[in-house]
Amino acid sequence: MINIIAYTIMFIIGILAGKLVLFINKKKTEKNVSIKQKPNKGLIFQIITAIVFLLYAISLKIDFENVTIYKIASLLLGYIYIIIILLIGQIEKRTNNIDKSVLGAGVCVSLLHMIYLYIVMPVRYYIQISSYLIYLVLFIIFCIIDIFIMKKKAERSYIIQILMLYTFMSMFSNELVMLVVIIILALSVMIYYIARKIKSARLKVVKKEEKLYFHIGYVIGAIHIAVLIFNNFYLL
Repeated sequence: MINIIAYTIMFIIGILAGKLVLFINKKKTEKNVSIKQKPNKGLIFQIITAIVFLLYAISLKIDFENVTIYKIASLLLGYIYIIIILLIGQIEKRTNNIDKSVLGAGVCVSLLHMIYLYIVMPVRYYIQISSYLIYLVLFIIFCIIDIFIMKKKAERSYIIQILMLYTFMSMFSNELVMLVVIIILALSVMIYYIARKIKSARLKVVKKEEKLYFHIGYVIGAIHIAVLIFNNFYLL
């Protein structure tokens, strides 16, 4: 009974988290984007977020009748991570840019996560913490490159932004999970462009200057969350 009540609360928290993501997304993009989001899409996004929150909680196999501090901490950090990834994806979908402030906040959260793991189980997570430090150095290097390109060309490099996002996500998961994410992303990109080519051929539309935007930040975030949940269920 307690578990049912707890999971119901997780679902409600997911709806509120969806509202929060949409609110922050609106505030951050309203100056750059004139298109208003339809209320129905907002509601669907909140429901999807709630389902994701519920699945993530279930995937951790938490027994709320005998819950531990470690499980609660893992749940809360996971929820914060999901919110950050969803927010980055929503902003990228509307602006074609990875928001640096949100990404920076995510790195701070990941740092707290690693410190917590080291305090709780230093021996078990020694290798993971070592990998985290490598990813942190890589993230800082990409940030410096991003700043350099911005000053030189007055615009950010999308490739560098995606590398920053990928490095950040790597801080929250192992190499096997990230490999699966890359494979699924590559297949998604291939299917997307093949579908667009077929559609253009059927309609006999040829536009040489047309840019086919594939929101990698949005898609890779969604894939990573799905793989993380699957990993918790079946231990990849």
